[in-house]
Amino acid sequence: MKSLSQCLIEALNTEDNRLFFDRLAIDTKNRVLCLNYGNINAEESPLINNPIEWSVDVGGEKYDVISIFRRTKYTNKENLNIDGNPFVCALKQIGGWRFDVSDDDVTRYTQRFLDVCGKINREYDVVVTVPSDANINIRFMNCIADQIRCGAKINTYFHKVEFEYAYEARNLKKIKEDCIQKYDNWKPVYEDILDEIDKCFDKMNPNGYFQSKYMNNSYMKYIDTIVSSNRYMIDVMSELIDNKNILILDDNIFPTHSISQCAQNILETFNPKTVTIITLLSSQY
Repeated sequence: MKSLSQCLIEALNTEDNRLFFDRLAIDTKNRVLCLNYGNINAEESPLINNPIEWSVDVGGEKYDVISIFRRTKYTNKENLNIDGNPFVCALKQIGGWRFDVSDDDVTRYTQRFLDVCGKINREYDVVVTVPSDANINIRFMNCIADQIRCGAKINTYFHKVEFEYAYEARNLKKIKEDCIQKYDNWKPVYEDILDEIDKCFDKMNPNGYFQSKYMNNSYMKYIDTIVSSNRYMIDVMSELIDNKNILILDDNIFPTHSISQCAQNILETFNPKTVTIITLLSSQY
């Protein structure tokens, strides 16, 4: 059986191979990430531009997940492994990092991505788009949605929750249980984690919505609700999704999560015939 990389090589012509097999360019001077090597200040990125296919188990059922980029650990000059940095920094728009990716780059890249991923069909009954804070994620997913034929597109069922609601959704019980399991003297650790989570919330607008870019990845598992579904649309959603082939264009996945809360909600609430999930960045290294 041919590997995914072999299939990709055969599918792409020599001129365009760099779109997938060359790596992202990182301009450390200007803190810019791009999809080409036009910048002389760029160095090789640890994020391989090969789509990664894996599966997730929800309620005993396995679902296909395809990610456009593979998450890898980035080793900085101090030889410290940092999760996806600077890719994740650019996603979260922190530390001055940003993407310099043109609409043409996104279009060409998604076309190649769809062409070589055998598990992605070009037609679904329904395409569900999960809300995202990251502009680059929105651009990629919108471009994919434009290239997929479907009977219905859903992009208003989910919405980000307000700051206060997310703060109240801190799972203090889970934090306590984790601390007790790992530490004999667990109370100081428990208090430290609560303090660190509060510091993350302090960076957000208290009158706005929860902003995941300010939350440390390791603490996301302790926030039970960061999105909310429109309960008035459940009957409509059920009619659209039950016994149908659906494609979920998911938000960015944290290392502590396999799929987003939105995708989890769909799989637990409705009964689709088949489900395919696409994410920009994989949750696995």
